[in-house]
Amino acid sequence: MTSLIVTGTGTDRADDLVVDIVGGNEAVYPHLEAWEWPIAAYLFIGGLAAGLMIFAGVLGRRSTQFRRSIAIADRWTPFVLVVGLLLLWVDLANRWNVWRLYLTFRTSSAMSWGSWILAVAVIVAAVRFALHAFDLERAPKRVRGRLTKLRHWGARSRRALDLVTIAVGIGVGLYTGVLLSSISARPLWDSSLLAPLFLVSGTAAGGALLLAMADADTRHVLAPASIALGGVELALLAAYLFTTGARAGVADSALDTLSRGGYGLAFWGLVVAAGLVIPLSIEIFDRFRPLAAAWSRTASALTLTGSAALRAVILFGGLASVA
Repeated sequence: MTSLIVTGTGTDRADDLVVDIVGGNEAVYPHLEAWEWPIAAYLFIGGLAAGLMIFAGVLGRRSTQFRRSIAIADRWTPFVLVVGLLLLWVDLANRWNVWRLYLTFRTSSAMSWGSWILAVAVIVAAVRFALHAFDLERAPKRVRGRLTKLRHWGARSRRALDLVTIAVGIGVGLYTGVLLSSISARPLWDSSLLAPLFLVSGTAAGGALLLAMADADTRHVLAPASIALGGVELALLAAYLFTTGARAGVADSALDTLSRGGYGLAFWGLVVAAGLVIPLSIEIFDRFRPLAAAWSRTASALTLTGSAALRAVILFGGLASVA
């Protein structure tokens, strides 16, 4: 049930008329879908960027062994972040007023937190790109000198920069879930487990992208981390379903959305089976009996697909369910 408050100002005092709208169909509640595909794409891309940042920071402590993977992560992260920000900008109603978000900071506003976290993430990603992914030989002489100084600083501050990168990546990953869970009117979104679920899923997606581009030796070393992330994501997903279904009054609306029709097919087929169970099975089997590289890349592609499908199902399924 949704309450619509209409305020009249024809008298000396304002009179509020509260109208209860019952039902979720288009005839009764015509504009049910406030968010469309750009937000679903951003939730995935933001999680992917978070995962790349977390892996870049963690692998930075063993930079000699994972230098190529770190360079790949630092090369992709700025591009991914910019695409995500463009998608957010496209979805805004007042696009040219976005700069106003940076004139203040409201601790109670999830949007304010997210805006500043993303701004810091872009700065950190740009610094890491200049340190690890940009080819000095292609830069003009004036820029080359400045980049050389920056890289000297980066070599001295590598550990601190890695820690900051991990912290910012965690912030970006959590925010993609907080953005939805802060809206309690939708049963599928009203869960404290949504933020950690999106964080782990995004980290797994970042790892999957690195695994798809890694050589055999690097894949063998990173595979246990990918398996662990997949297992944690499965556990969080099960806990999310259990706690959502256990809440009185919303179990039918929420769980029916994920078990029937197109949303149910996408959730159990793309998210659970294709996105988690099959990639985990391939990676676990590969640990005992090495498979061809094509199998590993298939598992990575399925993990990325499942991560994107998770966001789409939760977002649009939540819009379709009303408390």
